[in-house]
Amino acid sequence: MLIEKSSALPRSFSLIVTTCAPAIVIAIVVAGLLKVTAVALWHSGMAEARSAIEMEISPIRGLNEIRAEIRFRLDRVDEDIRLGRMAEAGLRRFALLAPDGTCADPVRSGGQCSLWNIPDPSNIVFGDDQWASYTESAANGEGIHFLARRFEIQDGGGFSYIVSRNIQALHDLDAVLRLTAAGSLLVLSLMGIFLGWYMSRPLLHRIAEINAFCDRYRFRSSAGVREKIPTGGGYREIEKVAENIDGMLLRLEGLMESFNVSTELQAHELGNSLTKLRNNIQRLETASAEDAEEIRRDCIYEIFGLDKLFRSLWQISRARAETGARWKAMDLRDLVVQAVSEINDSLKADIVVAHGVCSIPFFGNEFHIRQMLNNILANALKYSPPDMQVGIWMLGAERKIRIADRGPGIPVEERDKVFLPYYRMSVHDEDEGTGLGLSLVSAVASRHGIQLRLDDNRPGLIFELRFPAPQVN
Repeated sequence: MLIEKSSALPRSFSLIVTTCAPAIVIAIVVAGLLKVTAVALWHSGMAEARSAIEMEISPIRGLNEIRAEIRFRLDRVDEDIRLGRMAEAGLRRFALLAPDGTCADPVRSGGQCSLWNIPDPSNIVFGDDQWASYTESAANGEGIHFLARRFEIQDGGGFSYIVSRNIQALHDLDAVLRLTAAGSLLVLSLMGIFLGWYMSRPLLHRIAEINAFCDRYRFRSSAGVREKIPTGGGYREIEKVAENIDGMLLRLEGLMESFNVSTELQAHELGNSLTKLRNNIQRLETASAEDAEEIRRDCIYEIFGLDKLFRSLWQISRARAETGARWKAMDLRDLVVQAVSEINDSLKADIVVAHGVCSIPFFGNEFHIRQMLNNILANALKYSPPDMQVGIWMLGAERKIRIADRGPGIPVEERDKVFLPYYRMSVHDEDEGTGLGLSLVSAVASRHGIQLRLDDNRPGLIFELRFPAPQVN
């Protein structure tokens, strides 16, 4: 099966994007949550480090007391080292700065800061709030991040006291969370794209099958054998679309077949009438005065038949092409009463009897509905014995109208065919009608959503019409 790349690529891309969009959104949300978590943990860790440093700073006191305290704390660092608690030892830094900014070691000689003191305090730049962040170089060359606080000693001759704390773990955690956020965004996005491609592949294949079928159907040269859309599985919505397309094509084929048959029969009827007219006109040239009068009557009869045929065809076309612009609210009771009265007045007898006359509101084309009822009643009277009545029942609760006669009825196997144009049952082959009366009934009923049903009256026929509830639009 071939699919044009120019049309397949944009369709595939849009479908993949649509399919993987939820996964990408989830990836963005997860990355955002990790980012928010990293920021929250960073601020929480910095607040904890600041609090620990503040606890390391004693209240304001003299230089000698600060020296003694630093000595005590450095002893604790040495003890941590001796006991193997390297993490505790490496967590804190202390330094006493001379007025010139150099390190003044109160314990060890040489004036140099010890290993566990701040190596080079002169490189630390403190802000107005006396807080600063700096980096030390470890033995492996990597940087270690510290947070420092400077405290000016009162009456200390310009000496200051610095306490710093290792915050490398906080930096490492922040880096891990940021990397995790970026990684999750990348991984989930790639997974979403893969899943979108994987899920859209059978969908695109199914759409391609339907398109290929439509192309074959559109360009086929003859009707041939009815071909259905190949069935597939997995996507219920796509299968429903395929079923609907197949149903519409089946309906279209039925309409086209009916149209072809109707056109053929119309041509046949028209050809017969025109042939008769032509023969009669040719006979007029050599006919006697008495025969000429009879021939003229035959010509007038054929012309009236043609006029009746074209009027019936025009009415059917008009009913099928009805747009609803002339629809209005009506009561079917009024139409039934009017139809019964007109027929009885024309026949000068109570041949049609109405039963259970009740109100049935409806919305549609009043002219077409009246025409439909008149055609059904005319058919019932036409095939009923002269002394038999035709009954019409109105069932308001069920929104039905039933018309019953005592004629020969319609065989079950022919009830679906009587609505076709020009169809005549075998018992009515001599009928001189156009064969379009029930076709007009079917066209009006189809346009208005009216259900038609034929049933036995034993003897005779029951013609049932079920009207939908009125929906004024």
